[in-house]
Amino acid sequence: MCGICGIVLKQPVLETIAAEAVVRAMADAMRHRGPDDEGYFSDGPAGVFLGHRRLAILDLSPAGRQPMWNEERSTCVLVNGEFYNWRELREGLLARGHRFASSSDAEVLVHLFEERGAAAFDALRGMYAAAAYDATRGILHLARDPLGIKPLYLFETDGLLAFASEARAFRSLPGFDGATSGDALADFLLLGSVPAPRAFARGVRALAPGERVEVREGRAAFRGASPVPGWCAAADADEPPDEASMAEALRDSVRRHLVSDAPIGLFLSGGIDSGTLAGLASEVSPAPVHTISVSLAGHALDESGLAHRTAERYGTRHRDVPLAQADFEGMLERFLEHLDQPSIDGFNTYVVSRAARDAELTVALSGVGGDELFAGYGNFARVPRLAGWMRAAAALGGAGRAAAALATAALRGGTSGERLAGLLRSAPADERGAYLACRGLFSARAMAHVLRPERRALVAAAHERFFSETAWAVERPQPPRVIVGGLEFTRYLSSQLLRDTDALAMAHGLEVRTPLVDVEVVRRALPLLASEPAGDGAPKRRLRDALRTPLPEEVARRPKQGFVFPWEEWLRGRALADFDRRLAERGAWTEWLSADGLRDVRNGYSAGRIHWSWFWALYVALRKIESPLPPPR
Repeated sequence: MCGICGIVLKQPVLETIAAEAVVRAMADAMRHRGPDDEGYFSDGPAGVFLGHRRLAILDLSPAGRQPMWNEERSTCVLVNGEFYNWRELREGLLARGHRFASSSDAEVLVHLFEERGAAAFDALRGMYAAAAYDATRGILHLARDPLGIKPLYLFETDGLLAFASEARAFRSLPGFDGATSGDALADFLLLGSVPAPRAFARGVRALAPGERVEVREGRAAFRGASPVPGWCAAADADEPPDEASMAEALRDSVRRHLVSDAPIGLFLSGGIDSGTLAGLASEVSPAPVHTISVSLAGHALDESGLAHRTAERYGTRHRDVPLAQADFEGMLERFLEHLDQPSIDGFNTYVVSRAARDAELTVALSGVGGDELFAGYGNFARVPRLAGWMRAAAALGGAGRAAAALATAALRGGTSGERLAGLLRSAPADERGAYLACRGLFSARAMAHVLRPERRALVAAAHERFFSETAWAVERPQPPRVIVGGLEFTRYLSSQLLRDTDALAMAHGLEVRTPLVDVEVVRRALPLLASEPAGDGAPKRRLRDALRTPLPEEVARRPKQGFVFPWEEWLRGRALADFDRRLAERGAWTEWLSADGLRDVRNGYSAGRIHWSWFWALYVALRKIESPLPPPR
C-alpha cells in the first residue's frame, strides 16, 4: 500500500525542473501513505513526471523501490495495493525468460505489461490503483481494481493532467483551488458519501471501479468502467451454488491476504465477518494471529467481550484498545484532516488503524464486504418489501402516492419517515427508491432546507443522478437479493466503506486488506446470493459454516449490530461547540449552506428530534467546505 502520483504536460505550462518539484510536493502531501521510501521519474521531452511514496510490505529492501522498471527500461510501473496472485504470475514470467530484480509483487506488473500492454491488468487478482508508463511510445496507462478497493483521482486543465491516490495531492498544481463541487455536496447530503466519478473538490474526477485511462499526447481516453456492476450481471449465471467451493475460495483468499514481509494482524469486532476471518486465519497461518479490537467500557455498544471470546476460541494474540468520548474529541481534528472525501463513516477505521500501528503492525485484515456479499444487512429483507409497497401505492396513481406519503409521515415519523414519505411521492416505485429510503441520508425537503435557496436545484439533480446511475437494477429481471447486493456494493461499500478504509488506515501508514472483497470469493458466493429467498439469512450462515472450528455460539447467533460508537452522546461535546462557533462566524460554507437550515438541524439534534447522522453530516460538510484538502500534520 503506497501513494502514487504524476503529471502529464499537454503544453509547456511548467519547465522540467518546476514539474519535478510539483510531483515531489504531490508525493510529500501523501507522505503518511508511504513513510518508508520514495521514488521519482521524469521524461522531460514527453512531459511525463511520476512520483511514489512507499509503504514496504513485500521485499522490504531497496530493490522494492518504485517506479519499477523492466530489464530494457522501456516500461515502468507505480502501484498502490497488492496482487494476491503474484507468485503464480511470477512463475509463468520466469518460465518465459523474464528476469526479476526483486521479490516485490509490483514487479510482476512490469513484465506483464511488457508482454500484454494494458491487457496486463486483466490478469491481476488483488486491490490496486496502478500506473504503467510505456517510455518507448510515451503513453501512460492508469487503472483501478474492478471491485473498487483502492481509489485513484484525476485533475485536468488545458495544460496538464494529474493523477494521485488522494485528492489532497493536487494542492500544489497550477489551476487547482480546491473549491467545492456542488454536485458532490448534494450527493453527500443524499447518500452520506460521494460516489465516483465525482469528488468533493471541483474539477477532480474519481476513477470508477475497473475504470482505465490511456493518456497519449496529453489526451485521456477512458474505458472499462460501467454503471452496471459486473458481479451482479454474473449472479444469475448457470453456475450452480456450491458451498464447498465458496468455503475453499474464502480459505484461499485469507491465505493469500496473509502473505507479508511486514508484521500483519486482523481487526476483530464482536461480529461474524471479522470472527470468521480470525477463524480462517488461525487455520491457514503457521504463526499465531494478532488481533485488535476497540472497547467502549460500560456502554451497551461495547463488543470487546465478544471479541475476546472469539480471540480465545482461535488462540489469537489479542489487544484491546479502550475508547471514550475524550479520545474521540482528541482525535477529531486529525481525523477530519485525513478524510480525503467527506463521509459520515470512517472514524472506527481511523481508531482501530491507529491502534494497529501502535502495536507495530504494518498490515491488517478487515471483514469489510461480508454484509454486502452475504446479505448481512436488514436492507436485504426491507428493500424488497418496501419496493412492493411503493409499487402498490404507485398503482393507485398520484392520489395513492400522496395518501401513502401522508400516512408514512404520520405513522413512522422522524428523519427516516420524512425521507420515505418524500420518495413515495415522486421516486421510481422499485428497489432503487426503496434502497434510497433505507440507505439515504437527508430527505429531498431537508436537503433543500439546508442549502441556500439559489442552490436548491442541486437536490433534484442529485436524485436524478442516483436513479440514472442505478438504472441497471431494473433493466432486466434479477433476484431481489442481487439488486440489493449490487446497490450496497456499488454505493455504500465502494463509495464509503472501502474509500474510508483506504484513507483513514493510510493516515497511520497501515495497509488494510479485505479478503471478503476478492474476485474469486465474489464469483463463488454470488450463486448463493442469487439462489436463496430474501430474508432467510442463509448466505451469512454459509459464511459461518466455512469454518472448521465454529464461532462462539453467542457471536454466531448475535443480531447484526455493526461496529459503531455512541455518536448520539459524543457529538454533544466538542463537535457541537465547534459547530456553533463556525455557524456564528459564517465562513466559506455560506456560499452553499443556509444558516437557518443548519441551525434548525442543530437544534433538532440537540433536542433529540433529529437523528445524530444529520448533524454529523452537516458538521463534516461545513468543515470540508472551509478546509477541503488540508495537508496532514
